[in-house]
Amino acid sequence: MPQEQSNKIKIKASQIILFVLSIIAIYVFAPQLIDFKTTVTLLWNSNWLWLAAAVILMAFCFLAAAYVQFAAGYYIGSVRIFCSYSWQDRC
Repeated sequence: MPQEQSNKIKIKASQIILFVLSIIAIYVFAPQLIDFKTTVTLLWNSNWLWLAAAVILMAFCFLAAAYVQFAAGYYIGSVRIFCSYSWQDRC
């Protein structure tokens, strides 16, 4: 007797959670997307010096975070980073 193929769709709990979070995100952020024209108007009428300062500071934050991640990955497993210079010969 041949086995019957199951046509059931398997849904994982993580997929349900992702779906629910996506619906919540759309509900929260949709009004901001609808109000995009107001945002563009405010940007065009704003002080360009403050916008430039904000963009430069944001870029600096991204570069600083990238450097910290690189440094953390570079020193993984190294005990010497916790040693001061006076204790370096004992490490």
